[in-house]
Amino acid sequence: MGFLTIEHIAGPSTSAAPAVVLLHGLTQNRFCWGASAAQLGQFYSVWALDLPGHGSSGYANATFTEAVELVNETLAVLPFEADTVVGYSMGGRMALAAALERPDLADRLVLIGATAGLDDETERQQRVAADGALATRLRRDGPSAFLDYWLALPLFAGIAEDQQCRAERLEHWGSGVPESLELRGTGSMAPLWNDLATLAIPTLVIAGADDVKFVQIGEELVSSIGSSARFQVIPGAGHACHLSHAFAVTGVIRKADQPAADRSPTQ
Repeated sequence: MGFLTIEHIAGPSTSAAPAVVLLHGLTQNRFCWGASAAQLGQFYSVWALDLPGHGSSGYANATFTEAVELVNETLAVLPFEADTVVGYSMGGRMALAAALERPDLADRLVLIGATAGLDDETERQQRVAADGALATRLRRDGPSAFLDYWLALPLFAGIAEDQQCRAERLEHWGSGVPESLELRGTGSMAPLWNDLATLAIPTLVIAGADDVKFVQIGEELVSSIGSSARFQVIPGAGHACHLSHAFAVTGVIRKADQPAADRSPTQ
């Protein structure tokens, strides 16, 4: 189908360190990982994608299924194997779907503030309508005003102004963010819950402790995946915990990458 923009953003070359590939959330792009990228770059070669409709990837009208196909096709042609794929929110949904389709996607999967979709048809339709209203608002008000509204939502409470990646979002906004709401939102994807038990990749699920909804979803994800998954709550953090609590989140990711015998009792 095609390929997405991907760029090395931190850490050494892939020949010198295991590779981590990052999939961002809505309104973001490959430059919107804040201090998490630099922290991960101490141990990994860090690469980041622009998902469809964001940054410079294009594919504004890709469906959720097509977006997942683009993720898989892009990772399949890279000159290295991904040690870890990290997906946040929208990127987490896509990373999860990609891993279900491609068991060799990576050695492990990290999902931050992510879900496997909505099982209830009524809830899906309500979400489609709500996301459609957001898309209309974005087209009417423009990116800057919409971002003012978006970052003021309770979902993103606790993120300091210098952690919001506002300049990076606006500089690399992309031409398909409204379409991401309409075509690639949670209501537009087929729910994945019934497939989670088949997930072959060891999975770490992360949620901020103050993000009550996604703490519950995270627990449900781990329960549905089974023994290959584990859940980690980040104290004092909200939905975008990788931005507000970068050191804690990357520490959890790093710890999960260490053999159990190498972890100190205090880690």
